[in-house]
Amino acid sequence: SDDELREAVITRWVEPRREMARAIVRRGIQDKEFRHGLDPDVVLDLLYGPIYHRLLVPYRGVDLSESYLDSLLETVFRGVAA
Repeated sequence: SDDELREAVITRWVEPRREMARAIVRRGIQDKEFRHGLDPDVVLDLLYGPIYHRLLVPYRGVDLSESYLDSLLETVFRGVAA
């Protein structure tokens, strides 16, 4: 609710890290590791969204285990197609 603090967090924390991650996705597209035409921000949202969801919503018996993160990466980068 503090607009000044919010702007500082976005400017000093969120955007610098997100730009580094965008560069990684763009490099993956350039190196043909990822398909052409991907929106780096959508890729990042697909990765970060489930992590933040698990951190913010108190499910029983659900954590951010290494196996969950591996599964998340596998699903995002390989998709859900048969």
